[in-house]
Amino acid sequence: MKRSRVRLTLIEAGITLGIMLFLAAILLPGLARSREGSRRASCANNLKQMGLALKMYANEWNGCFPSLSRIPNNWMMDMKAAM
Repeated sequence: MKRSRVRLTLIEAGITLGIMLFLAAILLPGLARSREGSRRASCANNLKQMGLALKMYANEWNGCFPSLSRIPNNWMMDMKAAM
């Protein structure tokens, strides 16, 4: 028995490449949306952790939160005081 070798012609290779590019064009926007969703979830988790840390700090210090920054017009908390 002879073995037949499978050869891709130039047209078949072009069609295959076109199908692959078409599928990639369909899937990539969905991946970008899921990546943005994971960034939002990560941000929300970070905010939750900061809120829990401040709540635990206030529980230890009779309901007082860390003092504000010593820099004028800066409303950020002094994180050195929280640590």
